[in-house]
Amino acid sequence: MKKTVKFLSMMVVLTGLFCHNAFAAAQGTGVDVGDVAPDFTLKEFTTGKDISLSDYKGKKIVLIQFWATWCAICRREIPLLVNHYNDNKDKGDFEILAVLLPSGENDKRKVTELIKKFKIPYPIVVDADNKVATEKYELSGLIPVIVIIDKEGIMQFEHVGELDPTVDPIDFVLDELRGVEE
Repeated sequence: MKKTVKFLSMMVVLTGLFCHNAFAAAQGTGVDVGDVAPDFTLKEFTTGKDISLSDYKGKKIVLIQFWATWCAICRREIPLLVNHYNDNKDKGDFEILAVLLPSGENDKRKVTELIKKFKIPYPIVVDADNKVATEKYELSGLIPVIVIIDKEGIMQFEHVGELDPTVDPIDFVLDELRGVEE
């Protein structure tokens, strides 16, 4: 009887681990690290001007954050992204594109408030019909999703969910892409 209980307990734990890993693997984008990042053109929130990912090819490393105003984690990450932007803007080889996944009529007001509150210096582009997120990047599961694309347009990094500021990987990825050795 004890062996059966131990066996069943172990099976429950293994099943939970398998299901968690399968669920985690199904989240994020459908684009693999090492693949060419799908190009897109979206309207910038404040100016209405078109911004294309391809505008940065050959010039800049691009961090894309897929986010929404209703997402508390997304809002908590704004200061971290602002810091990354400010720390890297003078290097001239880095850009952040915050891809807004619209969720309602209050988005315009909420985004405007967030821009003012956090002094967001990077472009916020609006995926009005969510086609960039769902069709081009095949987003599934949780947000925020951060991807980093190198100057050649190749996806080099993906992170789903909240970044831990104590072990924030963005600087490490940027250093690697710039060829900076420790």
